[in-house]
Amino acid sequence: MIEGKLINKLPLLNGTSKTGKKWKKQGIVVETFGNYPKTIMAETLDPKVIDALEVVKLGETVSFEV
Repeated sequence: MIEGKLINKLPLLNGTSKTGKKWKKQGIVVETFGNYPKTIMAETLDPKVIDALEVVKLGETVSFEV
């Protein structure tokens, strides 16, 4: 489990695959907690997660698994 402060939301990307299926991708940048914080960039294609990220504000705590 990765937990940290949301420091950036990348622009939402969307498009259509060769088979005609629509897709969306959201990227986020998180700074972990602790004595030696790390900056992590993660992306998701899951529509439920993308919808949940819409209400999260910069500076709030987020957690996720990879």
